[in-house]
Amino acid sequence: MTDNGADREAGEHRIADGALMSLSVIRLTRAVRRGVGQQQLTSSQAATLWAIAELAPVRPTDLAEREKVTTASMSKSIASLESAGLVSRTPDPHDGRVSMLDLTPAGQAYVRDANSERISLYETALNRLPECERESVVRSIALFADTMCELVTAGAAQPSAHPASR
Repeated sequence: MTDNGADREAGEHRIADGALMSLSVIRLTRAVRRGVGQQQLTSSQAATLWAIAELAPVRPTDLAEREKVTTASMSKSIASLESAGLVSRTPDPHDGRVSMLDLTPAGQAYVRDANSERISLYETALNRLPECERESVVRSIALFADTMCELVTAGAAQPSAHPASR
């Protein structure tokens, strides 16, 4: 016979860990956004800009699918980025009815500068940690990010689908 109280307590502990991790990631993301001068872009605009930087040239519909938003929502973000001079459209060479998105030189500079600022901010924060903890923090965050990406990519983002959650 198993100890249901111990099982329940372990499950509650995992939920508490998951909630703490979720809140911590949200706080970290917001702090980094504030620290790298992204105030002029909304969260969805920043996510769209970074996705275009990663995937360009990319179709707006493919971008919406990747970002898990509606095409209407993506169109609004793209229009804002175009108005700001950060993104441009060109005809798809295989289908002239479709446009491809890419960063303008201003968009490339924005991403480059924000990346430099972000790296500097992370280095500053890491340097404030005790030396004995820095490597552990970096490895743990990298491991967690890899694990989360694997779960989401595999479509197995259910807690019971990952052996470590048992």
